[in-house]
Parts: sequence; structure tokens; C-alpha cells
Amino acid sequence: MNLTDELNKDIIKSHINSDSKMLAKHYLEAANLFKGSIEEPFFLTQSYVFSLELGDLKTIQHTFSRLKKLNRI
Repeated sequence: MNLTDELNKDIIKSHINSDSKMLAKHYLEAANLFKGSIEEPFFLTQSYVFSLELGDLKTIQHTFSRLKKLNRI
């Protein structure tokens, strides 16, 4: 099993468990893994949404900044 398979498994598990904290973390990991690709903004947006839900200011600011640099916000 490679890194993307493991991360996908973790994301699915976190969705099943409705674990917003881990979803924000895993989607940010995925964004980092796919940095520079067309998938990066999608994963950043997912992390941003779950961070907003949690009120995780640090991750909100980080993902917002990255999305802004990609002209997605």
C-alpha cells in the first residue's frame, strides 16, 4: 500500500466516523502531497471547510492563505 492509498483509507475512515478534526488534517496532508497539481485546491478547500466547522483558526488561516495564492478565494 502506498502513501496515497493509506491517506485515502484514512480520509474514508474519518468520514465514516464523522471526525472533522481528522478530516481537516488528512485533507491538508493530501493538499501537501498533491502540491502544484490540479488536485491541490480541491483538497485545500476540503480542509478549509472542515477547519471552519471546527473553528480551528490556525488551519483556517493556513488553508485560506494557500487558496488565496492559488486564486481560489
